[in-house]
Amino acid sequence: MTSVQSSSINDEPRRCPTLAAAAQILGVVAVGCSLLLTGSGCFYIGEKPPPMNAPLRAPYPADKVWAVAPLGNESGVSMIDTLHYSDLLAEQVAAIDGVDVLPVQRVLEAFRALDIAEIRSPAEAVALARLLGADGLIAGVIYAFDPYNPPRVGITIQLYARSLEPGETDLGSDAMRRLEAAPSGSDWEALPGLLRSSQPVASVSHVFDSSENAERERIRYYAQGLGGRESAHGWERVLIDMDLYMQYVCRRQLEQLLRQEQQRLFVEATASRRRPADNLADGRGRIPRGPPPDG
Repeated sequence: MTSVQSSSINDEPRRCPTLAAAAQILGVVAVGCSLLLTGSGCFYIGEKPPPMNAPLRAPYPADKVWAVAPLGNESGVSMIDTLHYSDLLAEQVAAIDGVDVLPVQRVLEAFRALDIAEIRSPAEAVALARLLGADGLIAGVIYAFDPYNPPRVGITIQLYARSLEPGETDLGSDAMRRLEAAPSGSDWEALPGLLRSSQPVASVSHVFDSSENAERERIRYYAQGLGGRESAHGWERVLIDMDLYMQYVCRRQLEQLLRQEQQRLFVEATASRRRPADNLADGRGRIPRGPPPDG
């Protein structure tokens, strides 16, 4: 009787190793699902937007210079200070690692030199980029705007790239004189030697509605990376301060814009392996940094 009891006691703690490992795995999965549902870890399935203190990185092998044109207003709301929000967009561009930015004021000076009030066509956007000596120009329009909590902003941002013709080093003063001498409202595409492509290389459009739960969770995460003084409103200060909200909107759009550029350059670099190296985007046969991101 004693031997039977001893055998039973000794055998009780022994478990199948496979079942024990499976239990551990299920426990990890359960914890992970709990974090996803409660927001203690990933607040939504998919890629999280980087926090404010994690700078965006351009996918180019060398530094680029971008110009930012004044944002247009097609929202039907007349009180929007588009120049101010354009400056906020330029500040977010300046924070990108690998991109230098020309101030919005420089673009306004080019507008005055060419006697135009806004960019009216993709051809003008590309020509302005080349006129300014920039590698690219960002143009955009605000098409929805409600500044009251919860704020709602719809915005389109497009990137136009300057492409030098073979043997060309810069646009130069000769092209400036030709542009200034062109009649007002003339077809810029008809001016020789100015354009190679009038289509944007990247374009993003989105309505950022902070009344939606998913958007509010992204804003909450974004606010964790903001520096400065603590606010009694906590993360919701981004919803109250329209400048902070527009900075969030601009950053989110630039994230998507750079993601498109990374994918485009990766595709071009992959295709160029079957073509001469000088057909690469940078003209020097160097493959852009990194593979395209998931999604």
